[in-house]
Amino acid sequence: METLLYPSLPLLIFKTLFLLFVTGLTGWSIFPQRIYPRHLAVSWVAWQALGTVALLVCGFTLTRIDIPGKWLFVIVGLLFVIRAGNWIQPRGLKKGLKEALSSALPRESDKGSLLAYITVLACVSGLYYLPFILRNTSGFYAYGGGDQSSYLRISDLLLEQTFGDITRQWQSESSDGNFPVSFLAPSPSYSARQLVYYIRRGMSWTYATQTIGMPFMALAPGFTEESFTVGVLIYLLILCWGAAILVGSLTESTPPFRTLATCACVVAVGSPALSLALKHAIPALFAWGMTLFLLGLLFSSVRGEVPRLPTTLFAFGTTACVLMYLPALTLTSPLWLLGLVLLGWGHGKGALRQFLGVLLLVVLLGNVELLRPLKLLSSNMTRQLVDYGLQWRHLPSTLLGVADFETLLSFPRSDGLLTLVASGGVFIGLLLGLGRLDGRGKLGFMLLVPAMIAVPYYMLKGGHYHVIRVTEFVAVPVLALAALGWDHSIGRGRSKRSAGGVALAGMSLAAFLLGSCYYKLYIFASLASNDNQFRASMAGRASLVLAREIVSLQREARGDGQPATVFAMTFGAIQCANNEIIFRDVPYLEAFEYDYQASFGLDLLSDKYLGNALLVFPGTRPADILDVSAALRSEPHWQRPGYAVWHTMSGRGAALIGTGWLAPRLESGITVRYLRDSQEGGVVIWSDRPQAIVISLIAFYSPNPPGGAMLCLRYGEDREDESLQSPSELENGKPVPAGSQSHLAAKELRFTVAPWGTHNPAESRLRMHLRPGANLIRLFPRTLVGARGGFNFSTGKPYEQTGKIPWLLVQKIRINTMSDESPSSLPALGEVWK
Repeated sequence: METLLYPSLPLLIFKTLFLLFVTGLTGWSIFPQRIYPRHLAVSWVAWQALGTVALLVCGFTLTRIDIPGKWLFVIVGLLFVIRAGNWIQPRGLKKGLKEALSSALPRESDKGSLLAYITVLACVSGLYYLPFILRNTSGFYAYGGGDQSSYLRISDLLLEQTFGDITRQWQSESSDGNFPVSFLAPSPSYSARQLVYYIRRGMSWTYATQTIGMPFMALAPGFTEESFTVGVLIYLLILCWGAAILVGSLTESTPPFRTLATCACVVAVGSPALSLALKHAIPALFAWGMTLFLLGLLFSSVRGEVPRLPTTLFAFGTTACVLMYLPALTLTSPLWLLGLVLLGWGHGKGALRQFLGVLLLVVLLGNVELLRPLKLLSSNMTRQLVDYGLQWRHLPSTLLGVADFETLLSFPRSDGLLTLVASGGVFIGLLLGLGRLDGRGKLGFMLLVPAMIAVPYYMLKGGHYHVIRVTEFVAVPVLALAALGWDHSIGRGRSKRSAGGVALAGMSLAAFLLGSCYYKLYIFASLASNDNQFRASMAGRASLVLAREIVSLQREARGDGQPATVFAMTFGAIQCANNEIIFRDVPYLEAFEYDYQASFGLDLLSDKYLGNALLVFPGTRPADILDVSAALRSEPHWQRPGYAVWHTMSGRGAALIGTGWLAPRLESGITVRYLRDSQEGGVVIWSDRPQAIVISLIAFYSPNPPGGAMLCLRYGEDREDESLQSPSELENGKPVPAGSQSHLAAKELRFTVAPWGTHNPAESRLRMHLRPGANLIRLFPRTLVGARGGFNFSTGKPYEQTGKIPWLLVQKIRINTMSDESPSSLPALGEVWK
C-alpha cells in the first residue's frame, strides 16, 4: 500500500482533484448558497477559497493551542456535522439536504461556466506541472530562492508536533539556554526546530507563514512534498481567478464565461503569478490572490451580481492575508475604501463589524501575530533587505508581466528585442482593456497607482526584495485587464466590423505569448534537467524515495557503532534548500557553503564525520575542479535514478568538503572554485589500503592583497607520519625550512600563488602517503605581507591576523597514484616543489 502512495504523475493528478474537492466542500459546508447565482464555476472557486482560508486559520490556531496539525480533518468533519444539524432543524434532513445540494449541483445553464472552470484548471495545472509531465514524475520543485524550504519543513513538522512540544523539548534538553544536541546538525529536522525556537525568541519570521502548507499536507495521503505542490497549485488558481473576477467586476456588463477564463489563463501564462509559485513565495502568492478575489467579490456585490456577501469569507480571508502577507492589503487599501463606500455604509456596516471581530479573535488566538507582519512591513520600508540588482530598465517588462526579475537578471538575452516587443504587446492590450471598464472601473483601476508608486519608493530605499513582490502584484491585474481587451477585440471580429482592431489585438497577444512562453520554457527545461544555471531544483519520485531508503542504509553502514554521516554533495542556495526538504528526516550535513555551522562549533572536516560517511551525489553535476585517478575511485555503493551514494568505509575516492568552497563557476571560460577568505576548504581522500599519491593543484589569488598571497595546506592531523616532511614555506619558488617540528602530528605547507589572469601557471605538487580510511588536507588562503595566518603549532595559538585575507580561485586539483606518474618526474618521498 505504501508503494502505491509513492509520488507519481497519476497520483499527483488524483491528489489535485481530491484536494480541490475537499477545500470546495469545506467552503460549501460553511456557506452552502451560491455566492454567484449565475456562475457555478465562480461560486465553486469562492467555496474553494473559503475552505482554504478556513483550514489555514484553523491549522495555524490548532498548533498554537498545542494540538498537532494532523487533526485538521476533525475540523472538516465538525463543519459537516454542524451543516447537517442546520438541515435537520426546522425543515428536516431530506428537505434541507435537497435545498443545499441544489445550489452546488450543475444546471442546464451551467455548462459554459463548468467548461470555463475546466479550461482554467487544465491551463494552470498543465503549465505548473509541466516539469513533472516532461519527466513523468511528481514531487516538488522550485527555482531562484530558498524560502520554500522553511514553509514545507515547518508545516510538515507541525503535523505531528506543536509549537509547545518543541519548546518543552528544548527546555528538557538544555538547562543553560544553549542549543540542545538534537537541535543541531547532523540530526533529523534540526533546522525546522531551530526556526521554531527563533520565532519563540521574537525573531523576524512570522509563525503563521510557516504553516502555509499545512491544510493540504494534513488532508492528503502519501508524501507531504507532493501534497505541498498541490497546495501551491490551489493558491495559484485562486490568484488567477481572483484577478479575472476583479477585472470582470469593473466592466460595463457582466463578462461571459469565455472572458473570465481568458483572463485567468493569461494571468497564469504571464510572469508574475507563475514566478511567485516557482520561487515558492507562497504567503505572498496566497495573499495577493485572496486580496484580489475579495476585492472582486466586493465590487461584484456593488453591481448586484452577489446578492448576499458571505461575511465568513471576508473574515477568514482578511485575517489570513494579514497573517501571511500584510502588504497585499496595505497596497490595495484605496481600492478597499472605494468598494466599501460604493457598497454603502448601511449595507456594509454589519459585514465590516463581523469580519473585524473574527479578525481580532483569530489574531488573539495566534498570540498577537498581527504585530510581526506590521514590524516586517515597516522594516521593508526603511532599510535594505536584499539587493538583487533589479534595475530601472527591468521595470517595464516586470510591471507588464512579461518576465520575472530573476529571469531578467539571469537570462543572457533578457534585454533584447523579444522583451521589448512582448512588453509592447501587453501595453496595447492594456489600452484595449481600459476601454471596457465603466466609470467606477476606471476609477478603481487608477487606485492601483499607489502600488506602482511604491515601486520607485522601495527601490530608492534599497529594499529590492520588496520591490520585486510589488512589481509581481501590479502585473497580475494589468495582465487580466490586457486579456479583457484582447478577448473583447478578437471576439468582435465575428461581426467583421473591426478587422484592424482584431489584427492589432491578435498581434499584441501573440507578441506577449511568444515572449512570456519563451522565457518559461527555458526555465522549465532547466528544471527538467536539474540545470543549476537558474538555481533550479527538482525533487521527483527518485529523490523523495531516496530520503526514506537512505535512513536504513545509514543504519546499516556502521563503523564504530555509530550510524554513517550523510554528506549532501550539492551546492547553491536552491540546492541547499532542496536538501533541507529531501533530507529533513535524515541526520545529514551540507558538504559546501555551510555558513551557519560556525556559531555552533560544527567542523565539517572533523574525523568523527569523515571517518564513516555516505556521500550522496546528484545524478547531473556541473564540471568541477577535482580530477581523481581512476585507480583511486570505486563504483558507487548504492545507486538510484538521479543519485549515487558512496560509502567511505568500503570504497575509495576523493571529494571536496568544507565551508570555504563555493560552487564551481566559469571565469573566462575556465572552471574554478572560490575559496573564501579565512575559510577552510578540505580535500578528503578515502582509501582502503596504504598507498602513495601525488597531488597537483593550480590556484590564483583575487582580489590583489598587499604583497601577494599564498595557499596553505595542512595535513596529517591526528596521526604520526614520518614519511611526511615538517612544515615548510615556499619563497621565490624554493622550499625554505620553517623549523624542526617533526614531533607534531599535523603538517603545514605554504605555496605562493599568482594573481588571477596569469598565463600558463605552474602546478604546485605534493607527494604523500595515504592511510586506510579518511585522509584530510585542509586548504586556506593567507597574505604574504601583513598577516602570517594559519595556526602556529609551536605556540598552540593562531598567528596574528593584521592584513586582509584574499579569496583564492582554485582551478584544478589533480590526484594521481604513483603508477600514473612518470618515474622521472617523481620527487623524493615527501618532497614538495613548485
